[in-house]
Amino acid sequence: MPFGLPGAEPVRVTTDAEVFDFSGDGHQLFSPGGEVFDSFRVEAAPDVSAGSGIAWLLRQDGGGLAFVVATKFGLRRIETFGELLAALDIVGDPTGFPLADWPGLSISVIA
Repeated sequence: MPFGLPGAEPVRVTTDAEVFDFSGDGHQLFSPGGEVFDSFRVEAAPDVSAGSGIAWLLRQDGGGLAFVVATKFGLRRIETFGELLAALDIVGDPTGFPLADWPGLSISVIA
């Protein structure tokens, strides 16, 4: 799927790892840590406990990324595009991120 941001050239992105593995030269993988995905990131204020949101990108101190969405049933870690679509159907109200319950992380509010 071609994707473009204002002022940038369109790029082809995919959420399918098999498509990316087969044609990585012609596609970027749309996932946390990817160039296109990261262009959507909005950095949180230094005191994230005072802010609220519905989606966060988590960075583990030892490396690694995770994506979390606030649903009507609580926070849900998202691993696949299908899980993201399912979570968006049950998205909850904006909430503060319980950083104390998730030690060893830094977070960025996405939405």
